[in-house]
Amino acid sequence: MKFLMLSCLKTTELVEKKNFSGLSLKEKVQLSIHKRMCGACAEYEKQSKFIDNFMKRHIHKIDDAGIPQSQNDELKEKIKSKL
Repeated sequence: MKFLMLSCLKTTELVEKKNFSGLSLKEKVQLSIHKRMCGACAEYEKQSKFIDNFMKRHIHKIDDAGIPQSQNDELKEKIKSKL
């Protein structure tokens, strides 16, 4: 049962991983169990989704500002590598 228990730090990492690349079945179960017991992490996931959706809606405004697509792609890859 211990392998199912996560720290809040690991849980927030899984929330971000879920948004970018998806989770394994084990990770999905771990995340679900932790969020049921930890309101702070459940709220973190809601806030993360809100921020991601906001950024997706407004990314075209960044492109219209004259930032080359290659720079956008490079920035996305740097963010993904930090997760």
